[in-house]
Amino acid sequence: MRPSYLARHPGGRFFFQMRSRGIVARELSIRLIRASLRTSDSFVARQRLMKMLVSVMEVVDCEGLNDLCEAVTARLKTYNREKNYTEDTLAERLAYETVVRGIINRLNAARYDHVRLHPRLVDEWMQFVETNASFPEKLKTVAKGRGYEEGRHATIDAVRHGLIDPNANHPEPPQLKATIEPFRAISAREKDSRTVIAAIKTRVANPAATSTLVATHVVERDDDMSDEKSLGSAFAVPEAHHNGEPPANVDVVEGAGFGENESLVDVIHDEPRPSCAVLADTVPHPNHDIDVSASSEEASPSNSSTAADHFAADDAYERLILKLDSKPLAPKSYPIPLSTALEKFLAAEQRKHGDGRAESDVAPMINFMIDLIGDKTLDVVTRGDIKHVNEALPEIPTRKNVPREHVGSLYARYSFAKYQGWDKLERLTTTTIKNRYHSGFRRFFSCLKKSDYWDGEIPLFDAVTAQNMMPLPRDKFEDSELKVLISQPLFTGCRNAHQIWTPGEILLQNYFYWGFLISIFTGMRTGEIGQLDINQIETDGEFVYFNLQPFDASKGRVAVADAKKLKTSNSARMVPVHPLLINLGLLGRAAELAQAGCTRLFPDCEPYIRKDGVVSWSRSLTRSFQYVKRHLGWKRANLQLYSTRHLMSHWIDAAGIAGRTKRRILGHAPLGVGDAYGAKSFLDPAEAKIISEIEPPVVQEMRRILIGARERALAGELRIEKPWLKLDFKNDPESHKQ
Repeated sequence: MRPSYLARHPGGRFFFQMRSRGIVARELSIRLIRASLRTSDSFVARQRLMKMLVSVMEVVDCEGLNDLCEAVTARLKTYNREKNYTEDTLAERLAYETVVRGIINRLNAARYDHVRLHPRLVDEWMQFVETNASFPEKLKTVAKGRGYEEGRHATIDAVRHGLIDPNANHPEPPQLKATIEPFRAISAREKDSRTVIAAIKTRVANPAATSTLVATHVVERDDDMSDEKSLGSAFAVPEAHHNGEPPANVDVVEGAGFGENESLVDVIHDEPRPSCAVLADTVPHPNHDIDVSASSEEASPSNSSTAADHFAADDAYERLILKLDSKPLAPKSYPIPLSTALEKFLAAEQRKHGDGRAESDVAPMINFMIDLIGDKTLDVVTRGDIKHVNEALPEIPTRKNVPREHVGSLYARYSFAKYQGWDKLERLTTTTIKNRYHSGFRRFFSCLKKSDYWDGEIPLFDAVTAQNMMPLPRDKFEDSELKVLISQPLFTGCRNAHQIWTPGEILLQNYFYWGFLISIFTGMRTGEIGQLDINQIETDGEFVYFNLQPFDASKGRVAVADAKKLKTSNSARMVPVHPLLINLGLLGRAAELAQAGCTRLFPDCEPYIRKDGVVSWSRSLTRSFQYVKRHLGWKRANLQLYSTRHLMSHWIDAAGIAGRTKRRILGHAPLGVGDAYGAKSFLDPAEAKIISEIEPPVVQEMRRILIGARERALAGELRIEKPWLKLDFKNDPESHKQ
């Protein structure tokens, strides 16, 4: 006779089934508890049923949600202490996992905040599911050990019975050839378990429906240009507009680029000439102003008249230009020297931004102007002075091959090239001149005009030459490059925390590990990644996002100093977290750091603080990429870490996603007023689903490599180290906030 609670699929396996009662039925609306016993043998099924009944009865006999959570926590704690790796144990654990998962789903739906009220439940549940996921591999290890022991005892018995001579020379056992096991495809159950782990590590009691802890399809998801390649190019470059000019309502200089490789600007300055009407009033009449009587030869009336007109016109033109160039541009300006005006400008920028960024962004250009034309007062700066500076800017070389004693200022570099020649020197790119130098002067004189120090039009700086270098447009990663990068020791097993690109037996999911992957699978800028806080990870119940809003607008306004610094106003957005990042344990990292009292997601990211106080969060990551690029021998000059943004843009375009959605995800400027309207929080579920399902073949290859390394670590083949949990969090979170 079959015992109660035991049922069987027709011709298949047995399963446990019980009608629930008590709090489970009343509050959580769970009418029936079912779980597979993973066997078609009735005797084995009865044994597993009797063991499972104890843990299930603890659940159904509870009379309150608090008691229920305590009972589940205690049982999970007991399971986590067990070290008995058998098929019966695995079946019992998986059955209980099914029961608890249903309970947690209903707790979420009932808006019972078990995460806050019962933190130990989260920890024990996380460990329980992780152990279950690695259980099959451990069973294989135990089976190998049992086989060895059985063979050893059989040999001993054979010796005792005289069947084997212990002193005979027995042949050497065959040596197994070392083989590289192929990456095992992750099963549906393992994938589901990993997603359960990821979801529970969010430490958020989602009010969503039953899909809260059920895995969805897993997908893999610009380099912040605030820290470029060379030592002299450490500032952000604004993205180019269709006409090469920034919009009038954007302060270009605050996002201006100081690198040597930026977008194309094909604007070459030609000085406008005066109109014919002006020349007509100034050219002397040949019959009255030109004396040709000294000529010994009798000139032809036509020839002498033409030559005289030509010489007189050139002379008049030169005198006119000299006269205009010698006049002050703004004679009614406040009579303070340029150096004093620069000090006032820097003080105003310090108050505005709270740091000394203008000392690096603008001060070098104004000092170049002072060195070139002298420290004049504002009221005597002439049009000729502005022209001189404008025409000299394209003649400043890059730092490359300039002796150290001549790189202290822009004027020193300019003078070295002027007097020593351009042999082995490089010219600046057109974008550097425009986005750094021209916009720096525009920013300086605009500030003076607003402060009533400059009483005139803002001078125009726009000159570049045909000898200036073309910028290098960044390209996306090729599929082969992505696979090579993901196959490096940082992602498959490195030597230690200081030798992440050297093969070893350690899986170190540090800031560099996550920085590269987040850049690839979200298209975020590296400067946005390093300063992520744990509370910026949010979920709509189905998808997980990075909230890159400067502040929570739903709670009201905040002071400018308290808002997060963004590259541009368009950088404020919600970025979907790629499911592969969740499967690799990103949310688990957040949960561990939160439990340790840390608020930053990457406390092991050390920001670079410039002398002017500006914090750069991307420097270490971009330099690490430059190192591995040289290490791999990649020669493509247009391949930078910023290329990950181009890669994500390419994937989105290939998936046929709307341009507005792409601009929202990548943080690009809206094309019109319509783009500025709409939801400011999560993406529409349909849009988010499309983004999450972007999975070209190269992503599938990357998943195989990355998940394979993590499975090896969970199986004990690689050693997992987490040195960031040992950092001093109390002194870190707020000290370097940008």
